[in-house]
Amino acid sequence: MLKVELTTNRTTGGFCVVYFQLRWAATSGPAVSFGCQAMLLGVAFVFGVVMTQWKGQSWRNKYPLLKAEK
Repeated sequence: MLKVELTTNRTTGGFCVVYFQLRWAATSGPAVSFGCQAMLLGVAFVFGVVMTQWKGQSWRNKYPLLKAEK
């Protein structure tokens, strides 16, 4: 059920981007709008990788994997 909700939200969000992106591209230009989006995505990705490398071991110790039920 959770996978269906995530997929639905991701798809809906992807289609909604067009509504504000067209106006943004028309006023600022496509290079600015796509450049800002790429920068935000890059920062989020790098931050996620750095945080995972830095705190990964403590996260694994604090939140261990669940054991499968028999």
